[in-house]
Amino acid sequence: MATITKREGKTGTTYRLRSSVGYDSSGKQIMRSMTWRPEPGWSEKRTVKELERAAVLFDEECAAQGMGSGNVKFETFARQWIEEYAVPNLRPRTVYRMHQMEERTYAALGHIRLDKLTARHIQKFINNLGEPGISNVKDTAKAKPLLLELLKDRAKKSISDETGVSRSVLSSIGNGESTSYATAEKLAKGMGRPVSDLFTVTRSKDTLSPKTIKHYLSFVSSVMQYAMKLDMIRDNPCRRVTVPSATPTEREVYTLEEAQRFLESLEDVPIKYKAFFVLAICGGLRRGEILGLEWKDLDVPNQL
Repeated sequence: MATITKREGKTGTTYRLRSSVGYDSSGKQIMRSMTWRPEPGWSEKRTVKELERAAVLFDEECAAQGMGSGNVKFETFARQWIEEYAVPNLRPRTVYRMHQMEERTYAALGHIRLDKLTARHIQKFINNLGEPGISNVKDTAKAKPLLLELLKDRAKKSISDETGVSRSVLSSIGNGESTSYATAEKLAKGMGRPVSDLFTVTRSKDTLSPKTIKHYLSFVSSVMQYAMKLDMIRDNPCRRVTVPSATPTEREVYTLEEAQRFLESLEDVPIKYKAFFVLAICGGLRRGEILGLEWKDLDVPNQL
């Protein structure tokens, strides 16, 4: 309920109404106030009644407003959320994946205020992620004449040290061979030039997998849920967004005979590699699960 303060002045009696409009991204409460003045000739009873009514309406207005002016862009708040919440509380691998998703997410939603971001905005973004050509994993790039000249004029070791691209890759690019878009982007960034200046890019028609698209929605939803926790918004619109369902694909696996031949081929390899693949094949364990095993996880006495 709004706090009410009575004030006497030269122009008569007024009342200051003060109420919370939520919290900012650092958790600090935001307050808003207004001055209310009774009409001349009102009785004390009517003044109290109208004052209470004005306080209720002011509270409702502040609650609907979310965060004062509401002028908090999604990108601004999401970057703060990553530093304030994700980095201290989530696994490094999860944080790394979120950083990979930032560019596309901010391009689509970053300019929209939190209190104006709707399920329709997010659904459009999710639908776009499923369109052909959105994935750049298989995009390729071929050097333009400008880059070829730069590779001829400068020592490859110098360019490699400057950009982090190996000399062997620089040689293949200089010979006119195609490279991945990621490498082209890395080289262009290191040389301080746009990719379009140095490379001709051929886009693939690949789409993002449904699992990857769900990760994008999860990223947006986590940010919005944190904003709800701080009373900056009243609802998480991600709850009403539909993601594409994954199409089951049949995996190719070893037959029993192939698995046996593979295990037999490990007789002369170091024991650590043999142990790894035996656990993978016989236990059905994933790489991360195998690498996470410790001696305390093995029941050696009962296996001897």
